[in-house]
Amino acid sequence: MKEKFLILIAGLLIILSTTASSCRQSILYENENANAASVNTTSNNGTYSVIGQPTINANFIDQLLCNYGSPARGTGDDLYSGEVQYNIDPTFALAFFWHESNFGTKGEARYSKSLGNLRCIDEELSCTDGYAWFASWQDGYTQWYRLISGGLYIGCGRTTINTIIPRYAPAADNNNEYAYISNLKQLIDWWRAGNNSIP
Repeated sequence: MKEKFLILIAGLLIILSTTASSCRQSILYENENANAASVNTTSNNGTYSVIGQPTINANFIDQLLCNYGSPARGTGDDLYSGEVQYNIDPTFALAFFWHESNFGTKGEARYSKSLGNLRCIDEELSCTDGYAWFASWQDGYTQWYRLISGGLYIGCGRTTINTIIPRYAPAADNNNEYAYISNLKQLIDWWRAGNNSIP
């Protein structure tokens, strides 16, 4: 009985070690790609890490959504509140929202209510054309925060824009990683400087 237990523990340790190693190798590869793209990695808070306190408020979010005719206007509190549960600065969520769909006014997001044009995932209400569709913008926000805070990103050490984008929007899917990273950083710096508009 004791031998079986030890064998079981040894097997679990091997699995955990392999998973951690795979995650580290993937991050190292993505860091090299991000560095090769020569994208600036500093910001007002010294880093472009998504983890941290809000650098904008709910009213700021609502004003932007309203100014740009977003169908999600009035949901600033909901987008902002993701920080409380997931410890992710909502400035990043807002930047993804603009980059992916101009705050829900363009593309699939007009119908899917998905902040980040998420692909089909386990918890979505429905899946159409390979994208997760949600019953409300609030549901879409929650799923985006869960995705970024989960095992694919923050849980695996991908906490900065430079390490998130190569997985989130890889070049292999015909995305321009450099342009995506640069655009997010420009938006974040602009909003953190107090500008309530799109640069």
